[in-house]
Amino acid sequence: VRECCEAAGAREVPLVPKALAAALGAGLPVQDPSGLMVVDVGGGSTEISVLSLSGVVTSQLVPGGGEGWDRALVQYLREEFGLLVGPITAEDLKLTLGRAIGGSDDDLMTVRGRDLVTGVPRAQEVAACDVTAALRGPLDAIADGIRAALEATPPELASDVVENGIVVVGGGAALPEIDRALSERA
Repeated sequence: VRECCEAAGAREVPLVPKALAAALGAGLPVQDPSGLMVVDVGGGSTEISVLSLSGVVTSQLVPGGGEGWDRALVQYLREEFGLLVGPITAEDLKLTLGRAIGGSDDDLMTVRGRDLVTGVPRAQEVAACDVTAALRGPLDAIADGIRAALEATPPELASDVVENGIVVVGGGAALPEIDRALSERA
């Protein structure tokens, strides 16, 4: 990006941290002296940052992100149903039935995979509550990262974060009830 801008004639190309760009995009007052927390749930990882005075005060990186959620679903289906599915099926299941909290026994989706005992393909109905259970571990890891970021934040800014709340961005922010799940866990 920098090289392209310089080739186009720009004299200076300052790069902005991703968390700061996300906060600006969300309309947060990043220039204020109060503490703001941005949780960016990306595909490969979750970045948790505390911002103040247009800069990053502290940052935690939690591996996994959306792809970690897919891996958790693959593992859950393997352990609970003896069914091996691929990442595309797991992603589809997450997008269709995924919820951070709740999930009903009545919301069902049929997934197809390979039976781990017989080795032949089979179909299995999976409930939304199963998807919620599979996502519990990765969401707990994000909540642990939030707590670690708050512990590493100066007390005045940490109290601002508690008062102002947390902004969740990225593709994982689309998971229904993620805001409530993280606030209950963190």
